[in-house]
Amino acid sequence: MNLPNNVVALWPEYSYSHNVAKKIIIPGSGIGIDLVNIPKRLMEEVSQYAWDIIASSMWNLSVIKRTPSALAGVIPVHNQFWRTVNCIPEAIYQILNNYNATSLWWKSYKIEHTLAWLEWTDIDYLRSVHSHIQALSQCKEEWFKRLSWDPRIVVEQSTVAHIPNLKLWEAVICSREAAEAYNLIILDPSFWPKNNSTDFIVLTVNKGITGFQDLENDKALLVLSMEDETWRLAEVLAVLADAWIDMSTLHSQTKCKWKIDFIVVTKTICDWDNLKKSLNRIWCKIRIL
Repeated sequence: MNLPNNVVALWPEYSYSHNVAKKIIIPGSGIGIDLVNIPKRLMEEVSQYAWDIIASSMWNLSVIKRTPSALAGVIPVHNQFWRTVNCIPEAIYQILNNYNATSLWWKSYKIEHTLAWLEWTDIDYLRSVHSHIQALSQCKEEWFKRLSWDPRIVVEQSTVAHIPNLKLWEAVICSREAAEAYNLIILDPSFWPKNNSTDFIVLTVNKGITGFQDLENDKALLVLSMEDETWRLAEVLAVLADAWIDMSTLHSQTKCKWKIDFIVVTKTICDWDNLKKSLNRIWCKIRIL
């Protein structure tokens, strides 16, 4: 059986997901990158609603949907400033159950925003700033310090999407790679909150794959299965606290009327065998990835 040779990531080119996909692929390995796009018609239909929530969820869920037929999927899960990415833990849970995912790696990527505009634009002409709502929120205080006026904020579907349509009076917050690729003028290389990073999951349902580099194993995704009783979760959380489990994400996923699963993302690496025994004593099963 021939394995697919592509990694799926979020559109457009030079988005942070695309940058992560490029970094983890070993040069010359023959692995390609398939960028997920959503039809413009569909985007227009949902634009009247909560754009940032719906759009980001659609993009990420589209990547996850295509991951089982690809070599791997690069999926943003947790940002230091915005916490969990919309719908992702629940969608990964469905992948794990329906496709029996066998490998789960992590890649922590430093988010380094730049404020950029067309090379023939004078900074004094800038009147609006375009980007994804997450980047806009992270950089809002910074541009107030550097600009002498309050620009109009325009939310886009990604940090890169508006670059091909930039006007002389517009700027965009994007990655340095995107600004350089489009020959934009960069204000400076430090237009972002310090220590800003996003954790990406590299998820695959294929065994024994090769061709990746710089993957990390310092985080874990836990699936906790227990009776659907209000006091049961408190018992489980007490056991996790005793094991010094540092939870960055906790999501519930109902299996049936009597059972419930909780999805936990943690940066803690502990004695998993002892943790399993402790949880089994209170009738909780744990799956560690």
